[in-house]
Formats: sequence, structure tokens, C-alpha cells
Amino acid sequence: MTIEETSDYSSAQAEADDLRLRGNHEFKQGNYDAALSLYTAGLNALSTDETDYKLRVVLLCNRSAVYFQQEEYERSQEDAQTAVDLLTASSSSNNLPNTALINKAKYRLTKTLIALQKWSEASDIIQSMLSATTAIELEQEKAWKELQCQLQERQQQTEQTAPETSIKTVLRPISIKEFKFINDTLGHGNFSEIVVVQHKVTQETFALKRIEKKQAADLAKRQHPNVYNEIQMERRILLERLPPHPYIVQMYHAFQDYNTIYYLMELYPYDLWNQCQWKHDENQNKCMVGCHKFSCCRQWMFQMVDALEHMHRHGIVHRDLKTENVLLNAKRHVVIIDFGTAKDCVKRDLNGPEFVGTPDFMSPEAVNGTSGMEEAQTAEAEGACGANHAADLWALGCMFYIMQTGMTPFSCPSPYLAFLKIKREGCLRRPVGIVEDEAWDLIQQLMRHDPTQRIGASGFVFPSASNPLGKIVEHDMTEGDGRAYNIIRKHPYFAELIENHATSNGMTGTVLPSLRDLCIRPLAQAIHQDAWRYVALLDEHPPGDGSPRYDCLKLSNKDRRAVMHVLDRCQWLREPRVYARFFADSIDARLNKIRFDTHDVVGLTQMNDDQGKAPKATLHDPYGTLAVNLPQIVVYQLIHPWFISNNIDTEDESTLKHHAKLLKLAIAFINKSRPHMVVVTSVSPLTKKARKFLAKISESIPIVVHDKQSTFVQAWRLGVQCLVMQATQDFNETSEQLKWIREQAEQCRLSKHPLLAFVNGDPRGLPLTVVKRLARGRTLLLSGLSPDSHISRVHYHANELVSKIGQTGIDGDRDDAISLRSVDSDEEDESRDSFSMQVQSHGRAGVLKISIDTEQHDTWNCDFQAVED
Repeated sequence: MTIEETSDYSSAQAEADDLRLRGNHEFKQGNYDAALSLYTAGLNALSTDETDYKLRVVLLCNRSAVYFQQEEYERSQEDAQTAVDLLTASSSSNNLPNTALINKAKYRLTKTLIALQKWSEASDIIQSMLSATTAIELEQEKAWKELQCQLQERQQQTEQTAPETSIKTVLRPISIKEFKFINDTLGHGNFSEIVVVQHKVTQETFALKRIEKKQAADLAKRQHPNVYNEIQMERRILLERLPPHPYIVQMYHAFQDYNTIYYLMELYPYDLWNQCQWKHDENQNKCMVGCHKFSCCRQWMFQMVDALEHMHRHGIVHRDLKTENVLLNAKRHVVIIDFGTAKDCVKRDLNGPEFVGTPDFMSPEAVNGTSGMEEAQTAEAEGACGANHAADLWALGCMFYIMQTGMTPFSCPSPYLAFLKIKREGCLRRPVGIVEDEAWDLIQQLMRHDPTQRIGASGFVFPSASNPLGKIVEHDMTEGDGRAYNIIRKHPYFAELIENHATSNGMTGTVLPSLRDLCIRPLAQAIHQDAWRYVALLDEHPPGDGSPRYDCLKLSNKDRRAVMHVLDRCQWLREPRVYARFFADSIDARLNKIRFDTHDVVGLTQMNDDQGKAPKATLHDPYGTLAVNLPQIVVYQLIHPWFISNNIDTEDESTLKHHAKLLKLAIAFINKSRPHMVVVTSVSPLTKKARKFLAKISESIPIVVHDKQSTFVQAWRLGVQCLVMQATQDFNETSEQLKWIREQAEQCRLSKHPLLAFVNGDPRGLPLTVVKRLARGRTLLLSGLSPDSHISRVHYHANELVSKIGQTGIDGDRDDAISLRSVDSDEEDESRDSFSMQVQSHGRAGVLKISIDTEQHDTWNCDFQAVED
């Protein structure tokens, strides 16, 4: 008799039975998640009435079978036991026992008990069922005897197996049930999670990478079609392709259950990313300052060279090398992880697009690579081999840069702007944090724009477009022991290790920093604390007094640069009391803020200005402690005859006094009106007298002082970028200043932040190509110095190409001539396809006031206020 034929068949039972039938269909198709949902819905549809117990038992047994297939044995046992209990309770209520249901429920319970290795409980049920021969049919009796044999075999195998002391090398299949989770999540990925687990028997602790199949499937459908290849690639490389290496992560097992894929790997206690961070304040906030463990950096780089050489020798290109993907073992030796986006140049069936990796670490050839699976497959079919080992050498240079400085080489507010810098050669600059010349030279050689010119690139010959099936050839360019990257190991940066006869594989001791390295961060913190706790410090212990505690001038050049870099990264160096500790002359401490290597100004960098984000209507002044209302950003340009004339020393006494009085009045006006920044440009080196006057501008007002002896620089203040240029420099196509102007204008054109340009001379004397490039970069104002006042406008039209130096008309530099409309949204007005830049120059003593609206950057005004005697 079917359930439908019972007299008390209700609509709820009909719904539950329909769900059961649908669940059975999904179960047969292997769709266990769908079957589980349907069986659960059927159970929820039933009432607690005893008349529903038969259908409830069937649904419980079916759901138990689903849990069993998903290896959720505890839940499977729970449902099967509940079904048996329901049948037992029904029999005790004088209902006739349903033999078929009892057999089904107990059979399901017994299978689960065997899986859980509960031998005695399973054996008792089997014996009780076989003893009741009259209660079961012949076919069912055969099934129970087979189950009894299975129980005996499993029990015998378990008893004969020697106790396992380590799970790392076992050849048998392992299960997630063998591990217990420790409440530590090490990290998250796009479709994975790294957790800490411990084996229940051996007590070994591991890192377990969990990849949720459903999450990976959803990601593959939405935006990441290569996700399955990445999952397989990591397993193949670490278990099949790469022989074990001390500096590459060790994977022991890859296994799965119904919902999840698991990678069991060695657990490492430290990581390189945290070595670059420092909890620098009382709130334990972290700041990226760089390692500042120069002895450790040298050894870590030496080890990473060895790890890369091992990978490249076997045809593996990592393609996502970064500090986050380098861990440190118990002896603080490097361990490279995360091979999901790697490229296999030998077994190439799982290789994805070339446009992969983390933006700040991608090489120029990777940025220009294919970005889609179909495009990558087409290129592969045509014989294009894409990026090779040289891309990892570039990323190694980026990592070394971060280890030294705590910041990426091409830091930008968005990945796209970083890509533009990476593609444009000549954007790599040396910050103060790279204190060793040898380190900077190694970074430059690793990050050469041409991949064939990078140091070590000639060590391997990878398959190319002309020979896609060729073998990997290794060359030792130093005629040493045959290893390809000996040319890197013999770089002067590693001379100290070579002298000590160090080899990568021979580094068995713990990597420890020197005492000098350990003192850098505490010294920076002490300098900052002393500046605020000891108000009279500069008066009682001026720099250069020889004080063993307070005299920063006693530091060597290397140590001074390292300490100043830490202070700068923590945004402490911009504080006047801190910066003054490094100068014997207080005027130099106030005015000498320009850094020639990076073309920026201390305290007015994009980093200090929160990546150039425009301020809101109310914000905290970085130079104060109170919230201020900020409807406008105000920048002053201080103009004076002393800044224009080259004949200051020839002025008569009355003229000199008159000009001095005008400068005093202008400075008094500035201190009273308190602009957000002051820019001073001069066509000639400033005299001591002029510098003495300028030093009287309030310390709370940032000032950029630029004269003939300065370089071209940029300064950021509250989201406004200011470019200060040299008017007398050569502006040919290869000049560094012109490349820099193109870089800055391109960044501004795309990010659309307010940009002001100043020149220490007459802007009318600049080449037209320079002026047009500034206009094309949406520069609001180009201001300079001239004996006579001048105001005009320069227009840049959509799709207009900029003339090259020394040519007339329009040039063909179409790579650099991008239509403004191409970066604007369709909703914007067509008038934004063109841009008009104002050009001004003044010669009278006074202040050029530039006010920019904080909400509408295109709303601004410029007003020159002359100073009268």
C-alpha cells in the first residue's frame, strides 16, 4: 500500500510526498544540495501528528543518505537514529510495525556507524537484524550479510594498520574528518580561505586552504572564467611539477568532499608583509615603513633569487610575486606561496590570460598582455608565448623596493593610473628610504623596461613565438657553477654574503637583524616624542651640539636617511619640530623641503595627502587638531621683485629697503590670512636676506620654495596638486622634466583632481608643446614671473595632438594623444571634451590668491593682490 492510499492522507502529506519524489530525482542525478533542500522542506511541511510518522521516517532516511554522500556522517547518524526512534515509539503504541521501514532506517544507521568506526554499535544492529530471519526477506538478508562483511574488513584494516606518527607522507586517501579546526583564519582569497587545522591523531598542525566549489562556480560564471584552471594549476605545480625546495611552500595532500576542495600545506609562523609594517603609535595602528632590517633584506633577497631560479629552471613563472605571497618559516627564511595564477611553460594547457597579477607588481609586458581566455587561447594557437621569467624578475624588483621603503614603486589612487606609470618608461624614482646605492642599482637593473635587459634575464632561454615547443635552456653568464642567476648573486649588493661564503641552500641559521637595524624605528619614535614632550629642546640642545641623546647630526648619512624615512612614512617628518632636528640652520629647516631624487616636497606628498583625495566640507586640518569648515582650498603664490631680478646685489640702499619692506608686508598678509599653502618661485638662487624673510612665514603654513638651484617638483595639499617647474631647463623630447610633465598631466587628466602649475620664469617663454600638454592635462592655472603683468588663456581641443619639440603643426604621437572624451562619461557635457587653461605672470610685489571650490573643482578664481608701501 502506498502512502497515497492511506485514509488519513492530507494536503500536507501530499506536499511532503511531492517534495520527496522531487528529492529522489535530484539524488539520482547527483545534485545532493538540491535533494537536501527538498527533503528538509518535506519534513518541515509535515505536522507533528503521529499519523505522519511513516512519511517522516522515509524523509529522514533519505536525508540521512544525502548527508552520507556529503561525508557529513554525524548528521547522517542523527537523522537515521531519529527515524529508528520514531519507528520504535510507533510500535510501542500498539501500531503494527512496518518491517520495510525498520529495515531501511536501521540499514542507513548501520552504514553511518561503520563510517564513524563505531564497530560495536554497528555489529549489534547487524546481529539483531540477522537473528530475526523471519522478519526480513531473503534479498534483505543478503544485504545485511554484505554489510557485516564490510564491517569486519574495515575493522580488521584499522586494527592491522600501524599507528601513524605523521600524516604528511601517507599514501592513503585522507578526509577532512581527520582534522579539527583551530580558531585561526590566516587569510582570504577570491574564492578560498586559509585556516589552521590540527590532525586528531598525530597532533600535527597545518595550514589548510579551503576552496568552496559553489563560490568558485559562481565566480567562474560572473567574472573569472579561469578560476578552475587556477585551482588545478596550484595543485599540479606543488604536487607534480616542482620538486621540493626549502623556499617554496610544501603541499602534502589535495583532497575534497562534496562542497569543498582542500589543500593541506605546511604552516609558517611569519610573513614578509608584516615585516614591512610597524605599530608606531599608542593605538597600535600599523604603518608601512619598510623592513629597515637591512641585513635581513639582503639574506631574504638572496633566498628569493634561489627560489625563482628553481621555479624558472622547471618552466614555472609565478606571475604574482608580492610581499603578501612570501612567508617566513621558524628560522625566518622565505617561503613563496600562492601559485594559482602561475604560468607553466612546459605543460601549458592550464595557462590563463597574460594580464594577471597584482597591479603594483605587474611588468610592462604583463600590463600589455591578453586579458581574456579566448584572446589568450587565440594567441597561444598563433604561437605567442607571452610573459616569461623576466616578469618575475620585475616583480622581485618591486618587492625589494617595498622591503626598503614600505611603498610600491608606482603608487597611485587607482590600478589604471599605476598601469600608465608602469607602461611609461622613466617613472621609477629613488625615495629616501633606499639608503644603499647598491640596493638602488639592483632595483634599477631588475626593473628595466625592456625585459631582455633585466639582470638575470639572459640566464634562461624560454620557448618563444618562433619556437613554442622548444626546451628551457639555462646559461651561467658568469662562468660559475652553471646556475642561471649567478649574475644576480654576484651583484655588489650581495658582496657581504659572498665574502662570508654564503649560499642560498647553505643558510641554515636563523635570519636575525643587526643591532643597528633594530635601533632605527625606536630612534624615530624617540625623536618624535622628544619634539613634543621637550618643548625647549631646540633651544637647549640645538642640532650639532654633540649631545649623545638629542643630536641627530651625529648620525651617519645612511642612518639619517633611514630614520627620516620612518618619520616620513609615519607622517611625523612634516612636523616642524621634528624636521628641524636634522638641520644646523633653522632657516634651512624651514625652507629646504624639496627632495631632488623623488621630485616632491617633505610633508606635501600624495601619501601625506591621503592619495590626493579631495576634502569634504568639514575635515581635520593635518597641521592642527580642530575640525574646520573648508568651503574652499586657498593657495598663495608669493611674488616679489627679488624673485624676478638677477641683479639683487646691485640695488641701491633705498631700493633695497623698499623691497624689504614690501616683502615684510606680503609675509604679514600671508600670516594673517593663513592660506593652505604658499608657493615661492625665483629665477635666481635666493639670497640669505630673502630666505631669512621667508622663514618668518608661520610654521603652520606649508611653503614650497623653488629657485634656480631647485629641481622640478610636485606638492599636494588637500587634494590640490601643484607642479613647480624650471623655466630654463632644456625641453627636448628626452629631457627628464618633459617626461615628468607628461606623466603628471596624464595622471591628472584621468583622475580629474585640481592641478596648478608654477614656473620660475615667464610662462610665455615655455615651448608650446609644454603649455599644450599642461592644458590637455586639465591644468587650471599656469603662473610665472615676468617684469610686466600678463593674463591669457590657452585652449586644448578634443583630439588635438601636441606638437613635438622643434616642430611646427601637429605631430603623430598618437600613443600619447588620447581624446579627452574617451575618459569622460557619456552623461557629461560636450564642453568637457575641450579645456581652457589660464596663464598669468606678474612682477609687482604681492600675492596671487587661488581659491578652488571643494565640491566643484572647475569652480575657482584667481586674484592678484599687490602690496603697497
